[in-house]
Amino acid sequence: MLKLKDIVKNERGITLIALIITVVVIVIIASIAISVAIGNNGLVNMSLTAKDENTKGIATETMNLKITNVEMSAYIEKHRLPTLKELADNFCEDDDFDKVVEKTEVASLDKITNENPTAIIAKLKQYPYEFEIDSSLRLASIDGVRVANNQNEPNGNGNELQQIFSRITETSQVEEFNFVANKKDGQIYTVPEDGYYKIECWGAQGGTENISVGGKGAYTKGIIKLSKDEKIYVYVGECYNGHKAEMSFNGGGSGTYYTNRYHANAGGATDVRIQSENADWDDFESLKSRIMVAAGGGGGYGFTEHGSFRITGGPGGALTSKNGSWCGTGTGSTNNTSLGATQISGGIERAATKSSQYNGSFGKGGYPDYGSNDFPPGGGGYYGGATGGAAPNIVYQSTGGSSYISGHEGCNSIASSSTENNIIHTGSIIHYSGRYFLYTQMEPGDNYMPLSSNTSQEELGHSGSGHVKITKMNME
Repeated sequence: MLKLKDIVKNERGITLIALIITVVVIVIIASIAISVAIGNNGLVNMSLTAKDENTKGIATETMNLKITNVEMSAYIEKHRLPTLKELADNFCEDDDFDKVVEKTEVASLDKITNENPTAIIAKLKQYPYEFEIDSSLRLASIDGVRVANNQNEPNGNGNELQQIFSRITETSQVEEFNFVANKKDGQIYTVPEDGYYKIECWGAQGGTENISVGGKGAYTKGIIKLSKDEKIYVYVGECYNGHKAEMSFNGGGSGTYYTNRYHANAGGATDVRIQSENADWDDFESLKSRIMVAAGGGGGYGFTEHGSFRITGGPGGALTSKNGSWCGTGTGSTNNTSLGATQISGGIERAATKSSQYNGSFGKGGYPDYGSNDFPPGGGGYYGGATGGAAPNIVYQSTGGSSYISGHEGCNSIASSSTENNIIHTGSIIHYSGRYFLYTQMEPGDNYMPLSSNTSQEELGHSGSGHVKITKMNME
């Protein structure tokens, strides 16, 4: 018969064994968790690997576009592909590179002396990877690891340029689009046949009212491959000569009037979108799908009391728009001038530090409260410009919007997952859709550009409402 003290002793023994087993199980589980988190195939390592692969992908896209742009320039100028030596020389003159050498060399940005190199190594300043480019102008390796599919076009068409381009000319197939009043959505272009098309956009000028004059619109151009029956959507910016409580079509800030002070509406941007069926111009999902944008100019300011003075609105920008200036009889300060729009943010009003509506935003220029004084509105664009501002006897200039072309060097595209309240920039020059332009050109509103009504002539900035011209190209 067991005594009470023996029962207690046995229970204590069982409890101790259970405790030891529990500790052992916890240690095993912890070891497994640590292995899952930080092992060779752990979550942390997998996360770092994914991040590196994403960065490498962006770097590869950038290098591919560098190669393609040199190829396109050679076709336009010489009707042939460049040699590897010519590609290397072009890279040596490009500030984005910090290493361009023949594969067997160790020197940096001195031009290669061998007229027939078999391969070069090129490295972009922004990324840590070294790219080997072979004599067929294709990526051969990245950091010594061979590239499985040697191709230099982001969409994977490989040697397409080499196969089809020996001569590039315009055809007579041209379609043009102008601003249409009282229309909230875009105009539709249906692609008539497979091929390459040149698209040109002119942003709208800021409006004119009394002695106030708006800044002129920007210009963008590029060649893109399109498929028969594909639809693209064209939004042509408005130049509204006067002031109204609502924005000019496609993002030009709304103007206002206050006794003897005139602030006409700013100019709307002109753009091309790939997702926009029946969508109003300011629908975010539609704005997000823009693959080319020509910025509008800022609204001007005119003051006719106690002696007249005025300041023209800021011009529509290229990658960025210019910061504003100031005028008046008081003492101005560059610390109070409005900032221009960029690839990642709208212009910023600094003279009076008003609410956020005075700053530019994605697709929209800044605008004042209707009926307030001394705040000329910002131009539309990829990102909109800011209003001007005011101080005693001083008025600060509005700024124009920024422009964007998918595939153009320096552009910063947004992610497809972006929302109106959380815009994510990828750092890639290519739109999330993968659609991009070749042989791009971007001119701000204070530069010379092709005249919209006759592109064989030039104009200094674009005047009036925007314009779009789409030309079928003949690629032989």
